[in-house]
Amino acid sequence: MGNLIRYKLQCGYCSYIWETRYPRIPAQCPSCNRKIYSGRYTVLARIESLCFIATAAYGSELAPPVQFLREFRDNIVLKSRYRRTFEKILDVYYVFSPPIAKAMTEHKALKLAIKYVIVWPFVKVAQACAIIIAHAGIPYRIPPDVDGKPTVKKALARKGGEKS
Repeated sequence: MGNLIRYKLQCGYCSYIWETRYPRIPAQCPSCNRKIYSGRYTVLARIESLCFIATAAYGSELAPPVQFLREFRDNIVLKSRYRRTFEKILDVYYVFSPPIAKAMTEHKALKLAIKYVIVWPFVKVAQACAIIIAHAGIPYRIPPDVDGKPTVKKALARKGGEKS
């Protein structure tokens, strides 16, 4: 489901280096346990780990459903109060998905089965969740069109209110 971005940070007090998904302010150094406010830690690198199953199913990381899933993950799921739980699920996903994606590229029947039995329904459920969240008034970045269907933004504009 797209790229998962991680950041490599360095503590401004003890120079310890660690990786995190979201550099929070204040960050807490795992080594010296100090709370670090902006300006007291350095972002050394931005690291991307590639996605696998949705990209293999649609043939490109630029396919609209793959982009939608990436936006949904980054802008809704990983910013929710259940972020830590989803991070654990994603950690498992990123262990098992590369071999599955590789098998999908080698076996067309497997690719089609996973695309239409797993990925496509998952995209539709995520779209429904995005619409519900938009109607609830929870702010988030509107995802791109998926499969040529109207986006949440277009649906809200027809309803008379646009969320951003």
